[in-house]
Amino acid sequence: MMPRFFKRLLLSIQECSLIHSKHGRPGLVRLAGARIGRNVHIGEGVIFDTMYPENITIGDYSTITMRCTILTHYYKPNSKGKRFVAGRVTIGKRVFMGCHSVICAPVSIGDDAVIASGAVVTKNVPPGEIWGGVPAKFIAKRTSFDTWAMNAAEIKKLENENIVNTDLAKQER
Repeated sequence: MMPRFFKRLLLSIQECSLIHSKHGRPGLVRLAGARIGRNVHIGEGVIFDTMYPENITIGDYSTITMRCTILTHYYKPNSKGKRFVAGRVTIGKRVFMGCHSVICAPVSIGDDAVIASGAVVTKNVPPGEIWGGVPAKFIAKRTSFDTWAMNAAEIKKLENENIVNTDLAKQER
């Protein structure tokens, strides 16, 4: 088992903007003990819990955008004895995590899920769902994994809820 000092060092180095997000950062996080799938993108400034990085699993083709935080231990104020408890964080395949989102153990995020920017996830997220807010809650079911395949009514509904800006979407088309 790797000493905690080296785990902290590796996880601190991966936050650097000079490290490549698709090759360098996942490799350093793997060395610290986390299980990272293939073609995972880890953005700049992502913070991985240094206490138990081996409790983190990230599936293939997932994207963790800048300044997200993944915590693998939590505080139990009403427990006797050990108050900090380790938990597992499992992020499925093809998951997208918006910037500044926080994942609090123990949680599992299902395949093809989307976590909105700034969300604080404290519960399990089922596959194919969009969650956001503080604390995170269900927003919508992903009916299509191609965002441009949404019909006009779905886009208008999301725009009214300030989730999507259609002017920006039209520019990107």
